[in-house]
Amino acid sequence: MYSRELNLYFPFIDEEFMFATQPSRYISHLIGHEGPGSIMSYIRSKGWANGLNAGAYPMCPGTPGIFDMQVCLTEDGLKNYPEIIEIFFPYIALLPDVDFKFKLKTPASRFTSRISSVIQKTLPRKWLLSGHSRLREFAPDQIEKALATIRPDNSCMKEKWYGTEYRHDKIPNDLMQECKKAFAVSPQDRLPTLHLPHKNQFIPNEPEVEKQEMDEQALNPRVIRNDSIARTQWKKDDIFWVSRANVIVSLKTPLFYASAENNVKARLFSDLVRDALEMYSYDAELAGLQYKLPVLLDQIVTTMRDLDINKYRFETVKQRLTRGYNWQLQSSHHQVGDYTNWLNAPERDFIVEELAAELSGVTWR
Repeated sequence: MYSRELNLYFPFIDEEFMFATQPSRYISHLIGHEGPGSIMSYIRSKGWANGLNAGAYPMCPGTPGIFDMQVCLTEDGLKNYPEIIEIFFPYIALLPDVDFKFKLKTPASRFTSRISSVIQKTLPRKWLLSGHSRLREFAPDQIEKALATIRPDNSCMKEKWYGTEYRHDKIPNDLMQECKKAFAVSPQDRLPTLHLPHKNQFIPNEPEVEKQEMDEQALNPRVIRNDSIARTQWKKDDIFWVSRANVIVSLKTPLFYASAENNVKARLFSDLVRDALEMYSYDAELAGLQYKLPVLLDQIVTTMRDLDINKYRFETVKQRLTRGYNWQLQSSHHQVGDYTNWLNAPERDFIVEELAAELSGVTWR
């Protein structure tokens, strides 16, 4: 499947022995943030991008690494990529203003499957299990040194095209001048829609669990509601006593499978709801514990009920779904699998040809 990407590469600092401080972790978190005020939030609202990633990686021992920002572009984003680059540098200029007074909360990671590769690194043996997932020291001087490498005259710009050759050109002088101008903009003249992440309301205030002695552990969930409207099951954790919970809400209706058109519209609706919740749910994902679930569930239900479909986001989501259907049409194994599922489906199902044909006729209004 073809792709449209914008990559900005910057020669970075050598972090090989900075395993205790990891300055790139702070920088990549802020640049890759997807909440309100972020680069991704701004370019998504313009209909220019579907995703953004940022991070540093090593080249070889003893040499500086590379910091890379990768943007997955829409068709409009490809046409407006210079403006995306010009937005990137004012946001970078925001970061030194923070003075990095506060550490960012990072989620715990499972490194067991990666121990074999971690052993080859320069980590102290006592840190092999926690690896690079734990920030042990806070070094603002190293963060500032790393930030100093991310500037217009220290970057390489590259666009990826599927099926075409790479080409190395000098960055146009007018674009370079615009980037330098954007990087040097004063705080008063910065774009007001760009700002640093706000307080994450999903980070738990009291993560401790009050353990209660149980005479007998419950083996199965308990049905607390079962009527014509809803069936609700609930089971409290009485084994591990950790501050973690899962809420699974399944909405069922026969209308989804009444026709291929309904099926496509239902898929579009769910994708648009997920897209509308992207900035809001990003904080919940960062919090890691899926904490304060009533707050998140209330926002999801409210968004489903009051969904205001933005024209740009509708076209972007539709375009993404169209590309997915086209990719399946070009993959013979998917066609065989779809046809087999269609034959064996207990309910009326649809093959991708039917869905793609219906999708082309669905409009914003």
